[in-house]
Amino acid sequence: PKIQTRYSSLSETASEFNSIAEAEEVTVNGKQIGGVPKVKQILKKDIEFLGRIEPSRMTDFHGDFKPDNILVDQESGDFILIDPRGRSEIGTTTHDPMYDIAKFLASTRGYYTALKSGEFVVSVETEPSVVVNYDIESDLTPYQTVTKTVLKQAEKIAGDDVDWRVRVDTLTGLLLIANAPVHINGDGDEMAVAELVRGLELFNQAVGRFSARSERDGNVININTGSDLKKARDVFAQNT
Repeated sequence: PKIQTRYSSLSETASEFNSIAEAEEVTVNGKQIGGVPKVKQILKKDIEFLGRIEPSRMTDFHGDFKPDNILVDQESGDFILIDPRGRSEIGTTTHDPMYDIAKFLASTRGYYTALKSGEFVVSVETEPSVVVNYDIESDLTPYQTVTKTVLKQAEKIAGDDVDWRVRVDTLTGLLLIANAPVHINGDGDEMAVAELVRGLELFNQAVGRFSARSERDGNVININTGSDLKKARDVFAQNT
């Protein structure tokens, strides 16, 4: 829902960001990947992919699990989590346990912490095709170490859930993509651009990691608005 609403109301002043958001394909650091329209298409049409990233179980969750919300006593090693949301985007009090994992990884594997600190450079070309190059200027070793540790813990939490890694990569990418338009401001859209393309990289990696078991596509209607409900009713009417 956030991707749909935030990308449908983009400011016309963010021309470079808009060009990237509208491109079917984007070349990021020399590699061509699917853009936002393809992300939307997969989330709408690929029934098997959506089914495989459906959580196998739901648990209590934090909702905004990121380094900023962890306070650590450096002497004892004790820590507390602050600022829990406690509810999902649709109001439920339980969620996929991988959501909190993905939220944390957005800061490390998604480089959100470095981006927010301004430790990056980015360049954009929109003609004849969209090309974005970015580089994280800070040392990536701490991010990589923490990411590796978190993924090991996630694997333990997942148990016999064979699709957990695809789900974590998908959620991490989608969180970054959905959040990118928030960082468009009067000073420019560099952070928004970097966050978007990193999210696209991770989402495309998830799709590449996913192994389809069938070739069936369909039309998934996520009911968030009155028009969504009308479409769903029309589909049911056609099949009854």
